[in-house]
Amino acid sequence: MRSSRTPQLLVALLLPLAAMAQAQPQVIPLWTNGAPGFESRRDIPERAKDYWVRDINNPSVTVFLPPKDKANGCAVVVAPGGGFKELVFNSEGKQAAEFLNTLGITVFVLKYRLPKADNSPYSMDDVRQDAYRAIRLVRSRASEFQIDPKRIGILGFSAGGFLINMVAYGKGDGDPAAADPIDRENGRPSFEMFVYPGGGAPEVVPPDTGPAFLVCATDDQFGCDKVALDLYEKFRAAKVPVEAHFIVRGRHGFNMGERSQYAAIRGWPQRMADWLGDSGLLTPLGAVPAWAQPGSATHVQVAPPADFHRASTNFDAPIGLFEGQSDIGSAVVPGSASYDAGTGQYTINSAGYNIWYSRDEFRYLWRKMSGDVSLAADVSFPNPNGYGDRKAVFVIRQDLDDDSREVMTALHGAGLIHLAQRPEKNANIKEAYRMQAPGDPGVSGGAGARRIGIEKHGDSFALFVSLDGGPMHQVGPALNLHFDGPFYVGIGFCSHLPDKSDTAVLSNVVLEDSAGKVR
Repeated sequence: MRSSRTPQLLVALLLPLAAMAQAQPQVIPLWTNGAPGFESRRDIPERAKDYWVRDINNPSVTVFLPPKDKANGCAVVVAPGGGFKELVFNSEGKQAAEFLNTLGITVFVLKYRLPKADNSPYSMDDVRQDAYRAIRLVRSRASEFQIDPKRIGILGFSAGGFLINMVAYGKGDGDPAAADPIDRENGRPSFEMFVYPGGGAPEVVPPDTGPAFLVCATDDQFGCDKVALDLYEKFRAAKVPVEAHFIVRGRHGFNMGERSQYAAIRGWPQRMADWLGDSGLLTPLGAVPAWAQPGSATHVQVAPPADFHRASTNFDAPIGLFEGQSDIGSAVVPGSASYDAGTGQYTINSAGYNIWYSRDEFRYLWRKMSGDVSLAADVSFPNPNGYGDRKAVFVIRQDLDDDSREVMTALHGAGLIHLAQRPEKNANIKEAYRMQAPGDPGVSGGAGARRIGIEKHGDSFALFVSLDGGPMHQVGPALNLHFDGPFYVGIGFCSHLPDKSDTAVLSNVVLEDSAGKVR
């Protein structure tokens, strides 16, 4: 009896240990061979005790995965504080990750180098390098971790808030020629969450910065409340979405709030969760908001909620005649575009709910311009089974937000052509003129309008159309709208389906900085 029970007892004892081993978070070094220039220090061990970790010589991220049934594709890099002398890894790293995991977020807790530790060989430039590298690493492994590369944010406590300021405001572009593919990725976070941030605010927050959340106690003994207020005011001045919570009592270093006697401090993580949800950042990957679900077999649409917006995803990636590209409104399926210099064709792939109402979702190829403009192109839709309301557009926009003031001309898959404007930011689009072209432009070489254009002359905008290969001519009345220069001019496409991508091909593109050149 004794010998027969011993194996069973060992199994019973070992199973929990095996489960614990399997549950250990994965640690990924930022560089396989150690930090550039400091490779020889890679194997110097870290020291950890109580709440802190010190001697970070091989910077890394520790991965905390959400339950599979809750994962939504959002990711957050967490930067603990510690005054650049140590990292408050448990209270401002592990515990933050565990809370974010309950929201379905995949978390990467960053161990960055510490330039203010005794005898440290590192500088603040090394901290910046670690932060950029962490975001690039996460973005490069988005498919592996099933995360949305457009929803990779950063949460920073104290010194970690200072770290956020190092990477949030620049373009963050990678080096397309880099030997290491991680270095080709963009290192800018999609959104920022500051908890009693240290350091200081930038002189100016660029208007294309990701949305931000701030929390701090107004009795912070290190003056971080003043930093948070300065950040809040500068985000507001830049018209970047920002939410701030200033709590009357709590002092510095309240971590995730669980030790505080104050209800407001204990409840701050839920305020962050509310902000994440309200900002659309917790929408499951590939899922469509309830209001955007098709209303019928013919896809009857409803207007989005007045306060629903998604930050656009912008790429400083020149393509043909255009300086950059954007996924305006960041449809749940990322767009793409290519250019064939031999044929002069632009192929644009995009999902997108619509380019209408108070916000847009489409792939946009753009150039910044001022003054008068002529823009025209041939349009075809290669997919003969595409949705009839998909549309190729010629758009002049004041900015790259999803609710920008704009004038557009559009050719729909089923032949509808129109000229429309959004007269003010966040206003509904108003149609100025529409016509139905004969035939089906979705069939290459078929009848119907295949070339359209837009002309800006001062504050006047006109629609130009070529029917069946004939000369371009103005149709319908012009509309008037003022733009401050410079503004954005470009071509785009929207499938008119929130989670299904389709394709438009635009060729023989004319783009000139004067009126009267549409041809």
